Parts: sequence; C-alpha cells; structure tokens
Amino acid sequence: MLGSAELKAKLEAAGATINHYGIYVRDIDKALEYILQFPLMGDANSFEHSFGAENIIVGAPFTIKCCWIKVKNADYIIELIQPYPDKIEDGSYFKKAALEVEPGFHHIAYDIPDYKLYKELLANLKKEGAQFLEHEHGVVAVGTPDEHLMEMAYIAAPADNGSNYITEIMCNSIE
Repeated sequence: MLGSAELKAKLEAAGATINHYGIYVRDIDKALEYILQFPLMGDANSFEHSFGAENIIVGAPFTIKCCWIKVKNADYIIELIQPYPDKIEDGSYFKKAALEVEPGFHHIAYDIPDYKLYKELLANLKKEGAQFLEHEHGVVAVGTPDEHLMEMAYIAAPADNGSNYITEIMCNSIE
C-alpha cells in the first residue's frame, strides 16, 4: 500500500511543483470578496468547470464552479471550489464531496511538467494501490485567459496520513 513518504518521493522524482492550494467553499463570490482583501492577492478568474462522459477516466460527469486567484510573488495560485450538487452525476467524487466535505482546505495540486512522466507516475501509483477518486482529461478555465488543455487526478490521502485531504496530480503540458 502506498504511504505518504512514498507518494512524496514519487512526486519529487517526477519533478512536481506546487500548482495550487484548493479550498472548498459554499459561496465563491463571498469567499472571493473576503480573500481579495488580503495582501498579495492578485487577479482572479471564476469559471464553471465541466467534464462530460467523454472526459472522464475515473468518476462521473460533473460541473463545479472554480476561481483561480493569482498570488503575487508566488509560483502557485489559490483555487476556490464550489460544488453544484444538482449538476454532478452519481459516481463522481464531487457528488459525495458536495454533501460531506466541510468548507476549508481541501487539497494541494502538483503539476508534473512532462506528460510522459505524468502518465508513468499515475500508472505506478495505481500499481501501488493509490485510490483514484477522479481522473479527467480536457479543457479547463474555458472563456478565461487561463483556458488550456490538461489532465488531472484526485488521489485519496494515503492510509498512514490519517486525514481526508486530497492530493491532486495534474499535467498542464499536454501536447
């Protein structure tokens, strides 16, 4: 079974960098109004994030509202996530999360810079028993300056971690 130390080592070996910190919220507009009052908060882009059946590798189709907030002087962003329970099909991690996850810190997302390394990493994690909650491939941030093709996977915290936090592993360098 995959442990926290093994996950850390595998992410580091694949050249992972932190892409964002994910925060679950009930109301993105209210959360954004609050967060933008703090120093170093930069531009923010809100959008609906939808993946249909054609995009899903693990999970089920869903639509959530997201906001990416650039942090000045940093190489990462803050992501706000607001689920739409009525726009999420049964079988999606987001359906369960919309009903059970409390607002607050949700995940750290790591970007793997090379798509081949990303696919190898995911294959190795599956072999070692990592629990994939969601896995999608498609265009994100549609209609914003951040629109791009990517692939992402939500992985449950290793059993030795003792938390319900998620690790998101993504690749924004898909050719």
